[in-house]
Amino acid sequence: MLLAELRESVVWYAQRMVTDRLVSARQGNVSALDRQAGMFAITPSAVEYMTLKPADIAVLDLEGKIVDGDLKPTSEYRMHLLIYQRRPDVAAAIHSHAPMASVFAATYETLPLVLGETAGAVGHAVKVAPHVPPGTLELGEVCLDTMGEGLAVIMGSHGLLVVGHDLAAAYSSTHAVEDNARVVVYARTMGAHLHIISDDVAKSMHQEWMYSYRQSEPVVR
Repeated sequence: MLLAELRESVVWYAQRMVTDRLVSARQGNVSALDRQAGMFAITPSAVEYMTLKPADIAVLDLEGKIVDGDLKPTSEYRMHLLIYQRRPDVAAAIHSHAPMASVFAATYETLPLVLGETAGAVGHAVKVAPHVPPGTLELGEVCLDTMGEGLAVIMGSHGLLVVGHDLAAAYSSTHAVEDNARVVVYARTMGAHLHIISDDVAKSMHQEWMYSYRQSEPVVR
Protein backbone atom coordinates (compact mmCIF):
# COMPACT_ATOMS: atom_id res chain seq x y z
CA MET A 1 0.00 0.00 0.00
CA LEU A 2 1.44 3.36 -1.04
CA LEU A 3 2.27 5.83 1.76
CA ALA A 4 1.03 3.37 4.40
CA GLU A 5 2.38 5.29 7.39
CA LEU A 6 1.10 8.62 6.12
CA ARG A 7 -2.35 7.15 5.46
CA GLU A 8 -2.49 5.77 8.99
CA SER A 9 -1.66 9.23 10.32
CA VAL A 10 -4.39 10.82 8.20
CA VAL A 11 -6.93 8.35 9.64
CA TRP A 12 -5.72 9.02 13.19
CA TYR A 13 -6.00 12.81 12.92
CA ALA A 14 -9.35 12.66 11.10
CA GLN A 15 -10.74 10.58 13.94
CA ARG A 16 -9.17 12.90 16.51
CA MET A 17 -11.10 15.78 14.94
CA VAL A 18 -14.33 13.95 15.76
CA THR A 19 -13.40 13.02 19.33
CA ASP A 20 -12.07 16.54 19.98
CA ARG A 21 -15.31 18.01 18.59
CA LEU A 22 -13.64 19.95 15.82
CA VAL A 23 -15.99 18.33 13.29
CA SER A 24 -19.02 16.08 13.28
CA ALA A 25 -19.07 12.68 11.59
CA ARG A 26 -17.54 13.34 8.17
CA GLN A 27 -17.10 17.11 7.99
CA GLY A 28 -13.83 18.74 6.99
CA ASN A 29 -10.81 17.00 5.51
CA VAL A 30 -7.23 16.05 6.33
CA SER A 31 -4.22 15.52 4.10
CA ALA A 32 -0.48 14.96 4.36
CA LEU A 33 2.26 15.14 1.75
CA ASP A 34 5.33 13.06 1.04
CA ARG A 35 7.16 15.61 -1.07
CA GLN A 36 9.99 13.24 -1.93
CA ALA A 37 7.50 10.76 -3.39
CA GLY A 38 5.50 13.56 -5.00
CA MET A 39 2.24 12.25 -3.54
CA PHE A 40 -0.20 13.13 -0.79
CA ALA A 41 -2.75 11.17 1.24
CA ILE A 42 -6.20 12.66 1.82
CA THR A 43 -9.47 11.72 3.46
CA PRO A 44 -12.23 10.33 1.21
CA SER A 45 -15.54 11.90 0.32
CA ALA A 46 -18.67 11.37 2.46
CA VAL A 47 -17.35 8.67 4.81
CA GLU A 48 -17.79 8.57 8.58
CA TYR A 49 -14.35 9.21 10.04
CA MET A 50 -14.72 6.72 12.86
CA THR A 51 -15.07 3.89 10.30
CA LEU A 52 -12.04 4.91 8.22
CA LYS A 53 -9.25 2.48 7.39
CA PRO A 54 -5.87 3.38 5.86
CA ALA A 55 -6.89 1.72 2.57
CA ASP A 56 -9.82 4.17 2.37
CA ILE A 57 -7.44 7.11 2.23
CA ALA A 58 -6.86 8.31 -1.32
CA VAL A 59 -3.35 8.94 -2.62
CA LEU A 60 -2.90 11.58 -5.31
CA ASP A 61 0.11 12.87 -7.17
CA LEU A 62 0.93 16.55 -7.46
CA GLU A 63 -0.98 16.81 -10.71
CA GLY A 64 -4.18 15.68 -8.98
CA LYS A 65 -4.25 12.15 -10.38
CA ILE A 66 -5.51 9.40 -8.05
CA VAL A 67 -2.81 6.75 -7.79
CA ASP A 68 -4.09 4.57 -4.92
CA GLY A 69 -6.98 4.13 -2.49
CA ASP A 70 -10.27 2.26 -2.32
CA LEU A 71 -12.41 5.41 -2.20
CA LYS A 72 -12.53 8.70 -4.08
CA PRO A 73 -10.98 11.69 -2.31
CA THR A 74 -12.85 14.53 -0.68
CA SER A 75 -14.28 17.00 -3.16
CA GLU A 76 -11.94 19.59 -1.66
CA TYR A 77 -8.80 17.77 -2.84
CA ARG A 78 -8.21 20.66 -5.27
CA MET A 79 -7.64 23.03 -2.38
CA HIS A 80 -5.09 20.67 -0.79
CA LEU A 81 -3.40 20.09 -4.15
CA LEU A 82 -3.01 23.81 -4.74
CA ILE A 83 -1.53 24.29 -1.27
CA TYR A 84 1.12 21.64 -1.91
CA GLN A 85 1.89 23.03 -5.35
CA ARG A 86 2.39 26.58 -4.07
CA ARG A 87 3.70 26.17 -0.52
CA PRO A 88 7.00 24.24 -0.42
CA ASP A 89 7.13 24.76 3.36
CA VAL A 90 3.87 22.87 3.91
CA ALA A 91 3.34 19.09 4.14
CA ALA A 92 -0.03 18.86 5.94
CA ALA A 93 -3.40 20.58 5.81
CA ILE A 94 -6.38 20.26 8.15
CA HIS A 95 -9.79 21.74 7.40
CA SER A 96 -12.09 21.62 10.42
CA HIS A 97 -15.39 23.13 11.49
CA ALA A 98 -14.00 24.18 14.87
CA PRO A 99 -17.01 25.80 16.58
CA MET A 100 -15.47 28.97 17.97
CA ALA A 101 -13.37 29.68 14.89
CA SER A 102 -16.58 29.21 12.89
CA VAL A 103 -18.08 32.16 14.77
CA PHE A 104 -15.57 34.29 12.87
CA ALA A 105 -16.36 32.43 9.66
CA ALA A 106 -19.94 33.62 10.14
CA THR A 107 -19.07 37.23 11.05
CA TYR A 108 -16.21 37.64 8.51
CA GLU A 109 -14.13 39.34 11.19
CA THR A 110 -10.39 38.75 11.47
CA LEU A 111 -9.62 36.69 14.56
CA PRO A 112 -7.21 38.74 16.72
CA LEU A 113 -4.48 37.03 18.67
CA VAL A 114 -4.89 37.20 22.43
CA LEU A 115 -3.03 34.07 23.58
CA GLY A 116 0.74 33.68 23.50
CA GLU A 117 0.45 30.00 22.63
CA THR A 118 -1.55 30.83 19.52
CA ALA A 119 0.81 33.63 18.56
CA GLY A 120 3.70 31.19 18.83
CA ALA A 121 1.90 28.52 16.84
CA VAL A 122 0.68 30.58 13.88
CA GLY A 123 2.36 33.98 14.16
CA HIS A 124 -0.45 36.12 12.76
CA ALA A 125 -4.04 37.21 13.24
CA VAL A 126 -6.30 34.83 11.33
CA LYS A 127 -8.04 36.51 8.40
CA VAL A 128 -11.28 35.41 6.78
CA ALA A 129 -11.27 34.38 3.13
CA PRO A 130 -14.26 35.28 0.92
CA HIS A 131 -16.91 32.61 0.61
CA VAL A 132 -16.72 30.51 -2.52
CA PRO A 133 -18.34 27.15 -3.26
CA PRO A 134 -16.70 24.15 -1.53
CA GLY A 135 -14.85 21.69 -3.71
CA THR A 136 -13.72 24.29 -6.22
CA LEU A 137 -10.23 25.34 -7.25
CA GLU A 138 -11.30 28.89 -6.42
CA LEU A 139 -11.63 27.89 -2.76
CA GLY A 140 -7.94 27.01 -2.70
CA GLU A 141 -7.10 30.24 -4.50
CA VAL A 142 -8.91 32.52 -2.06
CA CYS A 143 -7.56 30.63 0.96
CA LEU A 144 -3.99 30.91 -0.23
CA ASP A 145 -4.41 34.56 -1.23
CA THR A 146 -5.87 35.42 2.18
CA MET A 147 -3.39 33.34 4.17
CA GLY A 148 -0.33 34.56 2.28
CA GLU A 149 2.74 33.03 3.89
CA GLY A 150 0.81 32.30 7.08
CA LEU A 151 -0.38 29.03 8.55
CA ALA A 152 -4.09 29.57 9.15
CA VAL A 153 -7.11 31.07 7.46
CA ILE A 154 -10.81 31.12 8.27
CA MET A 155 -13.00 30.18 5.32
CA GLY A 156 -15.93 32.57 5.08
CA SER A 157 -19.26 30.92 6.01
CA HIS A 158 -17.42 27.61 6.20
CA GLY A 159 -14.71 26.76 8.73
CA LEU A 160 -11.01 26.75 9.53
CA LEU A 161 -8.00 25.73 7.44
CA VAL A 162 -4.59 25.24 9.06
CA VAL A 163 -1.38 24.08 7.39
CA GLY A 164 1.93 22.92 8.81
CA HIS A 165 5.18 21.10 8.19
CA ASP A 166 3.50 17.89 9.37
CA LEU A 167 0.15 16.70 10.69
CA ALA A 168 1.13 17.06 14.34
CA ALA A 169 2.02 20.71 13.82
CA ALA A 170 -1.11 21.45 11.79
CA TYR A 171 -3.32 19.76 14.37
CA SER A 172 -1.69 21.52 17.31
CA SER A 173 -2.11 24.86 15.53
CA THR A 174 -5.76 24.04 14.81
CA HIS A 175 -6.35 23.68 18.55
CA ALA A 176 -4.37 26.84 19.22
CA VAL A 177 -6.56 28.87 16.86
CA GLU A 178 -9.74 27.36 18.31
CA ASP A 179 -8.59 28.09 21.87
CA ASN A 180 -7.85 31.68 20.90
CA ALA A 181 -11.27 32.07 19.26
CA ARG A 182 -12.98 30.67 22.37
CA VAL A 183 -11.23 33.15 24.65
CA VAL A 184 -12.12 36.07 22.37
CA VAL A 185 -15.80 35.06 22.28
CA TYR A 186 -15.95 34.50 26.04
CA ALA A 187 -14.17 37.75 26.84
CA ARG A 188 -16.58 39.69 24.65
CA THR A 189 -19.49 37.98 26.34
CA MET A 190 -18.11 39.36 29.63
CA GLY A 191 -17.74 42.80 28.10
CA ALA A 192 -14.01 42.62 28.89
CA HIS A 193 -11.30 44.54 27.09
CA LEU A 194 -9.08 42.39 24.86
CA HIS A 195 -5.30 42.87 24.97
CA ILE A 196 -4.40 42.02 21.38
CA ILE A 197 -0.99 40.71 20.34
CA SER A 198 0.16 42.59 17.23
CA ASP A 199 1.28 40.70 14.15
CA ASP A 200 4.81 42.07 14.58
CA VAL A 201 5.04 40.65 18.09
CA ALA A 202 3.28 37.44 17.04
CA LYS A 203 5.75 36.93 14.21
CA SER A 204 8.64 37.26 16.65
CA MET A 205 6.97 34.83 19.03
CA HIS A 206 6.44 32.39 16.20
CA GLN A 207 10.10 32.53 15.23
CA GLU A 208 11.08 31.88 18.84
CA TRP A 209 8.65 28.97 18.96
CA MET A 210 10.03 27.57 15.70
CA TYR A 211 13.62 27.47 16.89
CA SER A 212 13.42 27.13 20.66
CA TYR A 213 10.21 25.41 21.69
CA ARG A 214 10.35 22.35 19.45
CA GLN A 215 12.70 19.42 19.86
CA SER A 216 14.16 19.67 16.35
CA GLU A 217 13.98 21.50 13.07
CA PRO A 218 10.96 20.75 10.89
CA VAL A 219 11.50 18.26 8.12
CA VAL A 220 9.30 18.65 5.04
CA ARG A 221 9.15 15.24 3.37
